[in-house]
Amino acid sequence: MAKIDIVVNDDNYQGTYAEKYADIGNELDQIVTDYVKILKSVVEASNGGTLKGSTADTLLEYANMVEEIFRGFLTPVFLHKKNLMNSFVEKIDEADENLY
Repeated sequence: MAKIDIVVNDDNYQGTYAEKYADIGNELDQIVTDYVKILKSVVEASNGGTLKGSTADTLLEYANMVEEIFRGFLTPVFLHKKNLMNSFVEKIDEADENLY
């Protein structure tokens, strides 16, 4: 079997890509926050409008569930991914004794 050399570019893992994961987590948290605000505003605006009763109640319940499930959840998940990428590079550097 042929020997395969794999070079891990530290800058990609510890810089650009790792930071993008952190940014994506923040952006997704903001998207969820905006989404919940929109859902709740539909119900609140409809108190004087046409959306009432069980439809409005169900939409509000859904908005509250989305908020509870995702509030502050995505940013830590993506920060963990960033930390894993940094840890991966550190372990590779230890194993190859910083040859690259």
